[in-house]
Amino acid sequence: EIVGGLRHFFTYRPLVVGAVAYLLVYSGGNAIFDNVSMHAKEVLGEASAGTMGTQNFLRFAFKAATGAVLGWLLIKTHPKATLLATTSILLFGMAWALNASGGWYLMSAGLLGAGELFGAYFPNYIATASAKSQVRANIAYLNLLGALVGFASVIFGLISDRFGRIASFHTATGVLIVALILIIVALPSRPTPRDGA
Repeated sequence: EIVGGLRHFFTYRPLVVGAVAYLLVYSGGNAIFDNVSMHAKEVLGEASAGTMGTQNFLRFAFKAATGAVLGWLLIKTHPKATLLATTSILLFGMAWALNASGGWYLMSAGLLGAGELFGAYFPNYIATASAKSQVRANIAYLNLLGALVGFASVIFGLISDRFGRIASFHTATGVLIVALILIIVALPSRPTPRDGA
């Protein structure tokens, strides 16, 4: 049964492409968050002391506000729209982190927090593309694949050590751009289960 489920998952294009895009967005938009947070010290200097609370407030406040908008977007459009929206928000957050100065830099925590809602909408996309009998198994496979994201954190750390933290920001931005292109080009707006199941 497990082998059959894996075969079903890895031989149906919307599921495979959705999972690859999920891993890319997870890597580029979430695994980089610690580097963005640590970089506040370089941007703000001594003023960065005590900003962790502000960063977390912005992260979760933006996430709450954006959650309502994304829910409305899903109802009014299609599952792919929320993938495009969350990935775009993460890209905007990385662009903000690369270009903002002073206290404005902290807004990157809010933008990246809002984009973290990809973690709800990619599984929704996978569920929509799955046969009813396979929804739970396919979500489990997606979650298991998420363990690979741990390597992204290590890679970002190595890049930071060798080339500087900003280089890891550029890398994450590149990963998000690849994910966005993949979503636009290779994912159907309204995925349907194979064989109409």
